[in-house]
Amino acid sequence: MYLISAILPPLLIPTVLGFSVIDFYLEMNIEYAKSLGLLTASYWFNIFRRITLLAAGLSILHLIGLLTGFLTEQNDERLKIFYLMFSLALIAWLSWVPSERRHVYIFYPAVQWMSALGVNWIAEKLSEKPVFKLISFRWWLIISILTNAVLTNVLSYEWYLEGNLRGLGPIPGLSLPTFFIIKD
Repeated sequence: MYLISAILPPLLIPTVLGFSVIDFYLEMNIEYAKSLGLLTASYWFNIFRRITLLAAGLSILHLIGLLTGFLTEQNDERLKIFYLMFSLALIAWLSWVPSERRHVYIFYPAVQWMSALGVNWIAEKLSEKPVFKLISFRWWLIISILTNAVLTNVLSYEWYLEGNLRGLGPIPGLSLPTFFIIKD
């Protein structure tokens, strides 16, 4: 059923409307990359740049929760949904220009819920341990989320000042005050 619901729309749209959504997006993406001069193979397939942009979008707790959730999940239906969502996000991630803000957002719908299951499992296990059971399950969640928020903001601030997120910003007036100098 999942496979049918994933394959049916891309097959019906070209048949009924006479054009392919995938071809349209790939063509527009290629034109956009040409206009920015990003179509060289060394730039497009630079795995370090892609992983840097992905790491900029996913927090430490998000990644730990994702791995834990994936490894501890026993429900086959949830895993099938995760495989489907993750594979579609991966295809989109690989087909888009590696300097886009979309790199930061593309995996959120696909992995956020699996990450939440992993963080939930970690907090549950911590609240069962002898020394750590003094803190309740709910407080472990609160502590982990607050720690993650602080670490993410500190890392983002440092990366931003070092110019590592140049492809993601700055957006004048929204990100950092104008008196901060960003290295080129």
